[in-house]
Amino acid sequence: MAISAWVVVLYLALLIFLGWRGHRQARSGSLSDFYLAGSNLGFLVLLATLYASQYSGNTFLGYTGQAYRIGYAWIMSVGMMMAVVLVYLLFAPRLHVMAHRHDFVTPADFIRHRFGDRRLAALVSTIMAIALLNYLYAQFLAMGHMAVGISGGDVPFWAGVLVLGIVIGAYETLGGLRSVAWTDAVQGVLLLFGLVFVLILVWGQVGSLPDLTEQMLIDEPQLLAVPSWDVCLRWASSIFLLGTGAAMYPHALQRIYAARDRRVLQTSLRVMVCMPLVTTSVAVGIGILAHGLIPTHREGVAADRIMAELLALISGTGFTGELVSALVLTAALAAIMSTGDSALLSLSSMVARDLIGELRPDWSEEKLARIGKISSWLIIALMVIMAVRPPTTLWRLIEIKMELLVQVAPAILLGVRYPQLDATATLRAALVGSALAVTAFALNIQHIAGIHAGTYAFLINLGLCAWSIQRGRSAAGPKRG
Repeated sequence: MAISAWVVVLYLALLIFLGWRGHRQARSGSLSDFYLAGSNLGFLVLLATLYASQYSGNTFLGYTGQAYRIGYAWIMSVGMMMAVVLVYLLFAPRLHVMAHRHDFVTPADFIRHRFGDRRLAALVSTIMAIALLNYLYAQFLAMGHMAVGISGGDVPFWAGVLVLGIVIGAYETLGGLRSVAWTDAVQGVLLLFGLVFVLILVWGQVGSLPDLTEQMLIDEPQLLAVPSWDVCLRWASSIFLLGTGAAMYPHALQRIYAARDRRVLQTSLRVMVCMPLVTTSVAVGIGILAHGLIPTHREGVAADRIMAELLALISGTGFTGELVSALVLTAALAAIMSTGDSALLSLSSMVARDLIGELRPDWSEEKLARIGKISSWLIIALMVIMAVRPPTTLWRLIEIKMELLVQVAPAILLGVRYPQLDATATLRAALVGSALAVTAFALNIQHIAGIHAGTYAFLINLGLCAWSIQRGRSAAGPKRG
């Protein structure tokens, strides 16, 4: 058996073990204990699960490939990842206090408590579920491709999806968020060190970065060109859209609920702001350095295969290179699984709490938690079937995912701060924003004057909510001293 296969087998066995340990640590059968680890995550575990959830296989493959294709300008991706955490800081501390005070489990719990409107809660849950299903589906597809790559084609795509899906389902349903957070810690370490190892090895073979830059200036000056105004405007829109949308992922909000206390949460987020400097920037650096080993004029070079080609070069340097290549491939797989397990856990919590719990309020939390575990396996089965025969309609929904997800942001960003924001206005604003985003997508309107159509929809949504707040303040009249 190849080294990479042994490393992956040991890694998967460790995940199952951590799932069992999480099961042993369970304190009750309640929804909060299973889905939020009793809202008692400490600093290191919370930081690890936030980190592993934010950085997926796209960090390895997509960001490296983009840096190879675009050049130094792709350093803007560091700002994109920082923006996510900056948006967290706008609302997370207040939301955390409310979550602990009122025992929130899902994002819809906050909506129901804050606005008292089940229609708005249902809309928020629906938008988030669509985003999560697409997100989870993409991870399952990526896991299948990774299984094929690691095995050298010996493991078929469908088998990779099935086996890795079963492993995720096993440790997640055994220990809930405890197991997911512990496995995220392992996966986060693998991700970080995997990227650093590749950077060191590639840099060692390329040699001098200034010399490489001078050569790129001669051979490929477009890789060092200053982006045009239109490109900068589009990137600014992307930073805003990604930063706001990614902070609205249900599994991200549930990490906020799960923090032990406000100090732990704020400390973790402060560290998270800096993590793009040692993660995204490293991926960008690898993509730049790749030009010293894989010239763009070489026949058959594709940006999305740059990391795979680099690993092939590293693996050919001897046993050490083969071992590092195996560890990096496992790290890429870990990055994909860490986002997949978080999305799956969050989806099952929404089924248990927001769907079944609303339909059957008389059922105990223990029974709802069991329903959630069963729903996890049903979702995995659905993902496996869809991954084997991918429907084009779901891929079309993936394109609108982030632009649709940001439409729930005003309800949360403004809802935690302004009591004047009422349910009817928030529901109307969310419906208008969602309808505009879907219409723009249906008409294939991607950008208007360089800005994403979904960003305009969000701004209209936000404006309607702000108008409602101002109207509420005016109705209340001046404060008396």
